[in-house]
This record gives sequence, structure tokens and C-alpha cells, in this order.
Amino acid sequence: FMGLDQDGGDLLIQITEQTFNTIGYNATTTILYHKLDWSGYNRGVILCSKSSTPDIDFQSRFFAPKAGIDEDPVTGSAHCTLAPYFAAILNKTSMKAAQMSERGGIVDCILSDEDDRVTLIGSAITVMSGSIWI
Repeated sequence: FMGLDQDGGDLLIQITEQTFNTIGYNATTTILYHKLDWSGYNRGVILCSKSSTPDIDFQSRFFAPKAGIDEDPVTGSAHCTLAPYFAAILNKTSMKAAQMSERGGIVDCILSDEDDRVTLIGSAITVMSGSIWI
């Protein structure tokens, strides 16, 4: 499958798990996505596949060279697109996703039947904090 997200900002590409697992973390991968020149998307490319890993429903990676981000480690906005997409495929409203960047992360995705909202649950670490004086 290949298509645009609901806002037309990201290109969603579903590939087989076998193909997904062959994508490395080296400079060649980054260069490949810098060379992707399709004017139909504005921000990034979401690569995804179903997962055969126990307790993981789907996996993804997010590349946004047009936004100056080679690869985002864990992308909440991408999971807001992926959750309804995989909910329809897997016939589930609660799923566990793995973003398979080099740092990676696990995101629980819960799709609401009432208002088309996606709830994302995960863990994070603070890498910077500060104050702004106005």
C-alpha cells in the first residue's frame, strides 16, 4: 500500500515485514530518503509493516528529510496515522507498535470509536529542560 495521510503531509508506505527488516541504519538509508523526490507529500515518509513479533501489532520508521530530520526516533504524529490504518487491517482498536529507529520505542495506540481520536501511551526520558522568561 502507498498513500497520503489524512492531511496530505506524510506519505504512508506499507511493505512486507521481510523487506522492512532489511532496512539498515547506515548512511545509505538516509541518502535513499534524501533522494526520494515526490512533490505530493509535505513532511515525511512513514514506512510500516505488520509484525510477527509477539505482542507487537505493527512496526514503523519515520523519515522527514524535507523537514530537516533524517529519521525521527519515535514519532507520535505518525502513530496517529498508523493507528486507524492498522485498526482497519487488524480489526483491533487497541494495538502495540514498535518504531524501529536506531533508538526505537514502543507506543500503545488506542483508537476511540466515539470521536476518531487516537490515544498514544509510551515512556520517555527528559533530555533537556529549561525556562522561558517573557
